[in-house]
Amino acid sequence: MIQKKRKRFAALDAVLVLSILAIAAAVCVRIIIGEEGLFPEDVMIEGTYAVTLSPGDSDGGRFEESFKVGEDVYLSSGEVMGKISSFDESAAEVSVSGVMTDSGFLMNGTFYLAPNMELELRSADETVTVTVTDITFIE
Repeated sequence: MIQKKRKRFAALDAVLVLSILAIAAAVCVRIIIGEEGLFPEDVMIEGTYAVTLSPGDSDGGRFEESFKVGEDVYLSSGEVMGKISSFDESAAEVSVSGVMTDSGFLMNGTFYLAPNMELELRSADETVTVTVTDITFIE
């Protein structure tokens, strides 16, 4: 009588099977998800944002005198930033259109803004240095 030899499942066989399954899973993930699939690289939210500006210590009085609610605010480069929507004792809120991305906020799609960033703003007769303190989505 001939006895059949039993095949044993060794640790090396388990590693080989797990490697093949991992490679198959990686190929499926690459095909299904891809570059623009479930995890897009850059989510962009376009709309109107409220940018809160705080004047520098020496510019506080000049800031309130130079800018009024409803007026346009200009960057030192001459580009329109937006309209002042409200004033507070310590800050002003400016309505700005732009795009929020994973990389940060792009005002009008061209100028990068971030909290703690210092800007020079112009009115008809004054130039004032302010600090961006917050950027909040409105609509």
